[in-house]
Amino acid sequence: MTSPIEPPLTPIPEHNLPVSPSKSATKKNQRLLIGLIALGVVAVILLISTIVFSVQSSNKAAQLKTATQDGAKAGAEAQKAADDKKFQEAQSSDTRTYTAPEFAGSFSIKLPKLWSLQVTPNEGTNTIAALANPEYIDTKVEKYALRFSLINQPYASYKTKLDQQAKQKVSASFKGLSASQTTLSGIEGTKYVGQISTKIPNGTVILVPIRDKTFSIETDDNAVYSEVYNSILASVKLNP
Repeated sequence: MTSPIEPPLTPIPEHNLPVSPSKSATKKNQRLLIGLIALGVVAVILLISTIVFSVQSSNKAAQLKTATQDGAKAGAEAQKAADDKKFQEAQSSDTRTYTAPEFAGSFSIKLPKLWSLQVTPNEGTNTIAALANPEYIDTKVEKYALRFSLINQPYASYKTKLDQQAKQKVSASFKGLSASQTTLSGIEGTKYVGQISTKIPNGTVILVPIRDKTFSIETDDNAVYSEVYNSILASVKLNP
């Protein structure tokens, strides 16, 4: 009779058996995972901050560039205005006197010495028309620094057109004209400021009666010539 087989006395090595993870290893893995997540969040925050900072820097650079350009433009315009004013002052600092012929009433007016003067007398109607401009007269231009004339038309009738313009409502095609009472060489008249015509949107004209005629003195550009125009007005001597 065969004897039963006895189990081996040598135990099976433990390393050959399946091993379940320990609690300490699990916690270690959890900490590692949390650390990786935290690093990822920090990296995302840093990336977003970098993008935001870059956008802000670009915007500030663009704003600075625009401000610099605007400042340079404003400075150039201010300098040009100052230079133009100084030029006009230099031109008007020295004057010469024009005296009209006797048939036109012998009125006189002081003009800047460097300005050119073009006078068109008409002895047949006892009238006169004149243009004055810095340096030279260009008959092709639409605006002049100064116009003055003795017109063969009564004051009341000649000013009718400008009075009508002064009553018109301002529109896209008409910028407006204001009328006010004034005095020129001791004679009461009317001063018109604004759009004198379609070609003169910002001028000034003064009309006064001289016997059976009308004396007119005008500048076609208030922005450039208002100061010298006012000084010329103060020099006018009319013989009513």
